[in-house]
Amino acid sequence: MELSNLGLLLLRIVPGVLLVTVHARHKITAGIAYFRKGTPWPLVQEVAAIHCPFPVLTAIVASLLQLVGAMAIVLGLYTQLAALVLAAILITALYANFVTGQDPQLALLYLVVVCAIGLVGPGQWSLDAIMTAL
Repeated sequence: MELSNLGLLLLRIVPGVLLVTVHARHKITAGIAYFRKGTPWPLVQEVAAIHCPFPVLTAIVASLLQLVGAMAIVLGLYTQLAALVLAAILITALYANFVTGQDPQLALLYLVVVCAIGLVGPGQWSLDAIMTAL
């Protein structure tokens, strides 16, 4: 077993699963409550705070892209494209954190991990590697 491939697998799976299960799920759950019950969706206020047009639509798109992108990272499927999309979302999240006075550390950490994955690729234990071998 090659340790570098194990390292890349861990680098993809652990942050990717956290992005799916904690962050994207939270955003999507809050979005569903927003549409069903009229409950406030904090992401919409954060998007509006950075003067992004169409804050509700932008929040929906960002939430879905975060979910799909993080799942792609976990699977190692179109990994570098997914990393690029997630990096754009995380750069925006960093900016929003600064504008709204929130702690940017978590967004910065995820950004560094996603950029590293994008630069080095998914490794041998990924769907990308399987598709390349076919």
